[in-house]
Amino acid sequence: MVADKDLKKQPTKDDDREDYRRVFRKQVFQLLQWGYDRLNASECQTAEEEDITGELAKEINAVLQDRTFPEWVWRFYVHEEYRINIAGRRGKRRNRLDILVIRVQCGPRPRFPFEAKRLSAGTHSIGNYLGSKGLGQFLTGDYGQDVSEGGMLGYVQSHTPDYWAQKANKKINNAPQDYQICQDGCWINENILEELAPCYRSIHHRLLGKSPITIYHFFLVFI
Repeated sequence: MVADKDLKKQPTKDDDREDYRRVFRKQVFQLLQWGYDRLNASECQTAEEEDITGELAKEINAVLQDRTFPEWVWRFYVHEEYRINIAGRRGKRRNRLDILVIRVQCGPRPRFPFEAKRLSAGTHSIGNYLGSKGLGQFLTGDYGQDVSEGGMLGYVQSHTPDYWAQKANKKINNAPQDYQICQDGCWINENILEELAPCYRSIHHRLLGKSPITIYHFFLVFI
C-alpha cells in the first residue's frame, strides 16, 4: 500500500525530489489499477478508446470519493479529455490529452499525463500506439511539455500484454533514433507496485519541453 507521508511537504533537495516523484508516481498508478479493478473489463473487448477512457476515469473518480480507500486518494483529481494549451492552438483546435491525474495542493500541482491507445490484432496495431497520435505526442512536446514523466495506456483487446510489450520492444529496438531513445532507456520492465498490471518504461530525448522524458507503458486487459 502506498503511503502519503512523503508528499506532505515540498521537496528541497535532489534526493528529496526523486523520493517525492517516486511516491507520487506510485499513487498515480495505484489509482489507475483501482479504477480498472472496478470495471467489467470483458465488456470492453470491442469498445472504442474514448468509451474505455471515460469509464476508467469515472471509476477512478469514484475511488477518490470512497471512504473505504486511504485518505491520500482525496488529494487527487482525474481529468478526462484535458485540453492542452500550446502555441498556435486555441479553443476547440487544442489537442485533448486522454487522462490527466492531478494532485491538489497549495502552489504547483503535480500532474501525470496519459495518452491511451487500443491494441487489437488486425485493427489497432503497435504502430498506432507508438505513432504520431500516440507516443509521438509526447516526443514532439505536444503533450507534457512541462513534466519529465508521462504514461501510455495500452487497452489490450486481443492477445496478452506480453505479446504487445514484445512488439513494442522490437519496434523501438529496430529504430531507436525514430523514437528519440536515450542510451540505456530503450524498454525496461518497471515494477512500480507488485499488484500492478504489466508496466514498462522508456526514456526519450525531446527538442521541445523538458528533456529527457520518461514514459511508463501500462497495459490493461479488456478481454
